[in-house]
Amino acid sequence: MSFVWKKVDEKLKKEIEQEAKRILNDFSNSLKKIGEGKLKLGVRRKQQVREEGNGKVNEDFRKKFLKLVPNEKEGYVVAEKGSWL
Repeated sequence: MSFVWKKVDEKLKKEIEQEAKRILNDFSNSLKKIGEGKLKLGVRRKQQVREEGNGKVNEDFRKKFLKLVPNEKEGYVVAEKGSWL
């Protein structure tokens, strides 16, 4: 796949914005025609929750995994708390 770079002037920028708005408005109008409640999302299953099993600890995996993490302390991954929290 090849891409061509070209400088975008204000006129072309406005044309692109108008075309994007037109596409979004057309899409929004199409969704309105479908109507609320006709779009069903999700999956219905006989069993919604899986049964808990007896988990197996694989120490070899744990050792390999901890070798890959940037920060580890006493067998646990040390992660930075997000500034938004």
